[in-house]
Amino acid sequence: MDQRQLLRLSALARMALGASLLAVPGLVGRRIVGDVADTGGGRLLLRVAGVRDLVIGYGTFTAVQEDRDPATWARLAAVCDATDAAAAALGFRRLPTPTALASIVAGTSSAISGFRAAAEMRCPASRHRTRRDRPATRG
Repeated sequence: MDQRQLLRLSALARMALGASLLAVPGLVGRRIVGDVADTGGGRLLLRVAGVRDLVIGYGTFTAVQEDRDPATWARLAAVCDATDAAAAALGFRRLPTPTALASIVAGTSSAISGFRAAAEMRCPASRHRTRRDRPATRG
């Protein structure tokens, strides 16, 4: 399976998680953050995360389908995943141990995969040129 296929599948999974967090935050969120998912604040934050995952997933999927700089979207998703892993590590003592460990492992592995995919993706050279690389124009 190539990087584009992996990104496409990852984007679909991210959109499914995001939609689930929006639709039933308590049910899905209990697996992620434990009992706090049943509080009003917990459901609010889970829905916010759901919107983030829907947007990142849709952006990534569309970028891959249309060949519109999927590497940038892969990096954005990887940053979100790394942040999730860091947040789980910081909150480790307040989360059930299996939940915290699963979040750290899942976030870290997803971040690594995303950064690796971004590094291996080939985008049009014109998008990566700096001002110094561009020909000077007179006028």
